[in-house]
Amino acid sequence: YNGTYTGTYTLGATSLLPNGQGKSLSVAGSGYVALPNVAAINTIVSPLTLEYWFSMPTIPTTAGAQFFVCLGSSASPSLGISVTVTGEITFQLMNVSNPSSMSQVLVANTVYYVVLVVSGTTVSWYLNGTLINTGSASVSAGSGAGAIAANAAHLGSYNLTGKIQNVAVYNKALTSTQITAHYAAG
Repeated sequence: YNGTYTGTYTLGATSLLPNGQGKSLSVAGSGYVALPNVAAINTIVSPLTLEYWFSMPTIPTTAGAQFFVCLGSSASPSLGISVTVTGEITFQLMNVSNPSSMSQVLVANTVYYVVLVVSGTTVSWYLNGTLINTGSASVSAGSGAGAIAANAAHLGSYNLTGKIQNVAVYNKALTSTQITAHYAAG
């Protein structure tokens, strides 16, 4: 499905991939890609794999988090991946107070390959092809449009500044071998 680019963004920014192939999307604060409100996107629950490459020029320093990926809307059980003011990546349902964290502090201006796998109630985080952390979450289908690569308009002021590339959402749990292969292929 095609999304709609909104706000401050640059298509065709320098690639984030180690092999230099392709181009990234650069967003600054208000930029994002709105996904269409279709069941194929909003009803992917478990199993689910979400993967992407990203880099941020700075780690957030203001209250709240900067969102990379949001599915659903803030008024429904939405799925979100964000970077917190402590530099950790978290996975959360917007209306749940205990997010699952990667427990890995990120460094500004560094390229990362992030994979989130939800299988049943198990959430697994991979960073640069390596399993970093596992946790649990009860994930249910969201409703409403989602957003990728920055502030999701329905989330208000949780804006992202950075680059993102090769975002993929699968309705299956990728294996560790598949994730390692995707990372190696760059």
